[in-house]
Amino acid sequence: MKRRDFVVGSAVAGTAIAYEACSSGSILTVPLNGPSYTLNVGYATYSLGGFPMKTRTYNGSTVGPMMEVHPGQTLSVAIKNNLPPNPGVVVPSGKQTRIVPQYRNAHEMMMRRPSGTQSVTGTIDPMNNPHDLNTTNLHVHGIQTTPHLFQPVGTSDPNSMMIAVTPGTTYNYALPIPVDHPSGLFWYHPHHHGSTDVQVSGGMAGLIVVRGAIDQVPEIAGMREIFVVVQNINVNLNTTTNVYEYEPVPYALPSAGGYNDFPEFSMFTTNGQAIGWYNNNTGAGPTQLPVPQFQMRPGEIVRVRFLNGTNGFYLPLVLPGMTSYIIGFDGINLLAPVQTPMDYTGTVTPANTQSVNAVLTSPANRLELLVQAPSTPGTYTLSSAAQNAFSVMFPAMPIAQFVVSGSPVAMTIPAALPMPTREYPLIADSEIINSRTLTFNQSITQPAGFEINLTGFWVWIGNAQYDEMRIDQTVTSGTAEEWTVLNPTSCAHPFHLHVNSFQVTKINGIAVTPQFYDTFNVPPGTTGAPGSITFRVRFKEFRGKTVYHCHILPHEDTGMMNNLQIN
Repeated sequence: MKRRDFVVGSAVAGTAIAYEACSSGSILTVPLNGPSYTLNVGYATYSLGGFPMKTRTYNGSTVGPMMEVHPGQTLSVAIKNNLPPNPGVVVPSGKQTRIVPQYRNAHEMMMRRPSGTQSVTGTIDPMNNPHDLNTTNLHVHGIQTTPHLFQPVGTSDPNSMMIAVTPGTTYNYALPIPVDHPSGLFWYHPHHHGSTDVQVSGGMAGLIVVRGAIDQVPEIAGMREIFVVVQNINVNLNTTTNVYEYEPVPYALPSAGGYNDFPEFSMFTTNGQAIGWYNNNTGAGPTQLPVPQFQMRPGEIVRVRFLNGTNGFYLPLVLPGMTSYIIGFDGINLLAPVQTPMDYTGTVTPANTQSVNAVLTSPANRLELLVQAPSTPGTYTLSSAAQNAFSVMFPAMPIAQFVVSGSPVAMTIPAALPMPTREYPLIADSEIINSRTLTFNQSITQPAGFEINLTGFWVWIGNAQYDEMRIDQTVTSGTAEEWTVLNPTSCAHPFHLHVNSFQVTKINGIAVTPQFYDTFNVPPGTTGAPGSITFRVRFKEFRGKTVYHCHILPHEDTGMMNNLQIN
């Protein structure tokens, strides 16, 4: 029997909640039935870092309950939408001219500092201007299961509409977990186009742990688990109630209370505990607040399981003074632990992103580490390094601390880890039946033929913004392909593929050691050359209509997404 520290905080309660669990045995004997969870979607009013807030949450907390499942089981989740009805909003129709913000670059856009205004003409895009903010659904991010964004779950109808759990209704998901599914860390969040960002930015997200072979490795089975969930709660100040909330008016200009890619303030949290307050109006901050602390003994090794659950912030992680070994990314473990220096003290830039001693986590990435405490007692800080690599400058931000004290213990790092058989062997050249190239695009002026985006910022993939009824790519289940994603823009964009993991083989055209992910950063372009990633993917087992997109959620909600048909 082993003890695991499941530390998933509740910002509403103001303290972290600790869970204890026992090892559940071999994955070879798990039943075919599985766990059931209920997520009650509703407003919660709470104090976070001394600020009164009201946001949309799961079960009244800014961190949803952690779910656990084993390969071979079915994960059942009921979404009960207790939010009030969406306000009656009529989409302006017909050709018109609007005055929208004008930005010189993405930094001005994020900092809410337009350099002026621009006149745009056309119809207002009803799909890619955020709307129906109280309508929701569910995405189990990284879980390789039946496509579940379109109605009904698993549909192959290219004309199917996205699942919309409207206020006052309940939707039941039954999601089969393959018997060869990798054991690792995953997460869930809403994914209704037009409301994803507002809901996730209020705290609607939680962890999913798939228990399996890696949990049975003797050295790992004897370690404590520490879960670290970083989120940002995005809010504006309601000057009437003096409560911070996120209630943009659908189809209104930002100057009239409409959606803005970045609202006035962002509160960063670790496990629901406030750690930093960022003023997007001025760019000041984040104002640092105390971070959670975890106790360790000298020589002790803990399994740190990290989620970048922000809506669009890159977190290059550093942990100086401790010995760290990477054992997995995005829920898929490596074949052996890799000792990784994490002691960088400078600024992460486009030129050094791949070379400095920091581990980059894009929005939605999960990182799994074995962390060994030094023999010297003291306090050691896990931080996001200062950065100027992803279109905006962001200072260093402490995330959590490890306090080392007490009597020493002797623990060992495993020499090898179980092979994730769903992903391995690596995809060979002979398996590739097709190659595709996608391009992430953005513009601070209205592209020719595009509808009006009231934020004054347009993002898209290929030649057009998202259309729920258009199939952009069609692939065949049981085959493998190689994709290249180009990024000529000045912003980094994290590419996320639903249903299957993918094997990254090149970054900016340069071969890298192949590794599996479900979300991976596409670097920004440089003068005369786009940034790029190349990956290989097996379309295993599942068929249906699904999506791929940028996981900067304001970009996803405003058009940087495509539909994928797996036949």
